[in-house]
Amino acid sequence: HKEKKIAITIIAEEEIRGDLERQEDAENMTIEQKANVFTSDEKQVEFNRQAGTELDRIAEPEDIAISEEEIKVEFARKAEEEKRADGEQISKEEAILNTEKLAGEEKVKILAGMKQEAEKVRICEEQKISEIELMAEEERRSNKKRIEEAERIAEAIAKRSMEAERMVEEKRKFDSVWVEKANREAEQKQKIEEEKQAIIEEAIATEASALAGDEPVAFFGGRKNEQIKQIKKFLKPNKAYGQWGLEIDNSSKLSGAQEDELSKEVTEVFPNLLLASFLTLSENTISKHSIKTVIELSRNLHVLRHTEALHINLSKDDFNIENIFAQIADKVSKVINQDHAAIISCEKSTGIAATMCIPYLLKYQGIGLKVAIKNMKEKRPNLVMDPEIIVK
Repeated sequence: HKEKKIAITIIAEEEIRGDLERQEDAENMTIEQKANVFTSDEKQVEFNRQAGTELDRIAEPEDIAISEEEIKVEFARKAEEEKRADGEQISKEEAILNTEKLAGEEKVKILAGMKQEAEKVRICEEQKISEIELMAEEERRSNKKRIEEAERIAEAIAKRSMEAERMVEEKRKFDSVWVEKANREAEQKQKIEEEKQAIIEEAIATEASALAGDEPVAFFGGRKNEQIKQIKKFLKPNKAYGQWGLEIDNSSKLSGAQEDELSKEVTEVFPNLLLASFLTLSENTISKHSIKTVIELSRNLHVLRHTEALHINLSKDDFNIENIFAQIADKVSKVINQDHAAIISCEKSTGIAATMCIPYLLKYQGIGLKVAIKNMKEKRPNLVMDPEIIVK
């Protein structure tokens, strides 16, 4: 029974404690409010009263007699534990309050520090704003000066531009006048030059006709106009402008090799071997010297009547000069052995024609090169022998 009483007491105690906790939670009292409602003794009396009532209620059905002294002891122990638990709770709450107080003081300090820091930031920001405003003012004044300077420069440029345009216009007018004057002078010069050129053309034509003469031409297919055309073509680059005059005396003012090209002279460099200009050789000359063979050095063959022709084309790139030397020498030798005459004439120059006479003299007459050249120049002083062919 004693153990049952203790168990019942513990159960009742737990139920009462639960009711008290629920009551305390419902009333939502603070620690200070609890102290004002119940003191420790009153709480003990109330607890004992409720415990006794509850114990009587539980014990009645079982007819259990519980010693009042034991119950008081047990309840006193429980009350002491409860008091001690309340003390611990109050200590914890006081510790929490102290902690919160300390935390509040720390917050106050932190807030004070933050306030000081905010004040410093505000002062710094004000200084920055002041500096920015000062810089902005300086920038504004600087921009104003730059704008004024730019406007001054633009005005100066505009003045210079207007002055330049005025000068350009004056120059344009001057150039226009000068160009017009230059054009007139150029036209006058061109007109004078055309007149001079017409006079020169007339002079060249007159001289070419005089040099061609009236005798039938041997080459150019016998066409007199073609002979005059070729003589004019020769005269233009080989006669200086100042050599032409308004009065034509029907005689060429050329000299040296150029004069020799237009000479009508027929030179006998060796018996029955003759030399003549390609431009002026006539049919009458061929008949007069009983020429039966014409050795012609030209681009195209010109057929001559009553004569045999040996055509040599020196304009070909693949010609063999040694074969040509032998061919000419053999042909001249054959003609002379038949007691006939042969004449050599070259479209490019009489100098080449004269040089082509030398192979026969060397091969069939045994005359040395230097002697042959000397004899050739003595008989035709204006000749200019072709040095390249001589070397070959």
